[in-house]
Amino acid sequence: MCAGNRRGSPLAGGRGSDRSHGRERVIVTALLIGCCTAAFSQPKAPIHEVLDNYFGREIRDPYRYMEEGTPEAMAWLQAQREHTGRVLAGLPERDPLRRRLQELDQQLGARFQFVTKLPDELYIYSKASANDDTYKVYIRRGLNSAERVLVDPGQATVSAVYPSPDGRLLAYTVCGGSERTQALSDAPTQAYRR
Repeated sequence: MCAGNRRGSPLAGGRGSDRSHGRERVIVTALLIGCCTAAFSQPKAPIHEVLDNYFGREIRDPYRYMEEGTPEAMAWLQAQREHTGRVLAGLPERDPLRRRLQELDQQLGARFQFVTKLPDELYIYSKASANDDTYKVYIRRGLNSAERVLVDPGQATVSAVYPSPDGRLLAYTVCGGSERTQALSDAPTQAYRR
């Protein structure tokens, strides 16, 4: 028997199915109405067209300036953020949906981006717990030892991590807004001195 055919599901027509199906329709309708009406008052991005020529073909890019983090682009992003906040604040199911998503996120546990094994059973990896918004870089010796934080970017993002082949040095890049910091550290060596 399929999971969708159990008693009480919309497919089975069991008790309570009409009520839950109706509630889903109300939520979807509210989201569509909110999104459609909000589209009319949405901040417009300025257009500054740049023309490039690649192998004899002209490519037009009206939003290239957005890639540079210019004050104009940042102001537009802030206006978009405020507009989105106003639209979402008007949705009746926003807070219950947010709470449910947070519950589900807590159930997932830690998230990993990469794991690199180095000599002497050292492992370097980036991890974010369910409560973290950003990934931190950790090190541990073997699979059962305690982990130690090597790079904690705070509210920024670790965008690149390059351990040396012998595991003694770690080069990494941290990005926050339009700022980019590159560093070389002997943290792996310091974390596990023999």
